[in-house]
Amino acid sequence: MAFYDGNTFIGLTYLISTAYKVYILYLAMDTNVRSKGYGSHVLDIIKQRYNDKTVFLSIEEVSEKYKDFSIRKRRLEFYLKNGFVKNDYSLKELGQLLETMSFNGLADKDDFIDTFTILAKPLPKFVIKQLIK
Repeated sequence: MAFYDGNTFIGLTYLISTAYKVYILYLAMDTNVRSKGYGSHVLDIIKQRYNDKTVFLSIEEVSEKYKDFSIRKRRLEFYLKNGFVKNDYSLKELGQLLETMSFNGLADKDDFIDTFTILAKPLPKFVIKQLIK
């Protein structure tokens, strides 16, 4: 989905929706509109549109061991401020650890595996289970 304020491009998101859950694969706001409330507004639209579903996503691991720690921390704080909570499992993708978060109920590990299986076809489910810890 692309988002505009009038004719001005604001940002975009790419997500997967199933019967009971929505996985936000990508959320990006134009650098010219960051920190102006647009990201929160986009999340509000997604949460309203899918108010009967658990919405979840993954973000890069937040740790001081990374050079871009402050960016990762701000990203985590942004999602927490917008009502997301951290789940108790993570995803290892291409050697990078990703933390998972959800809104409107915790997305349990099996939900995440099922949704990620849709995304990662043709990988078999047993391979995907090894990526989610």
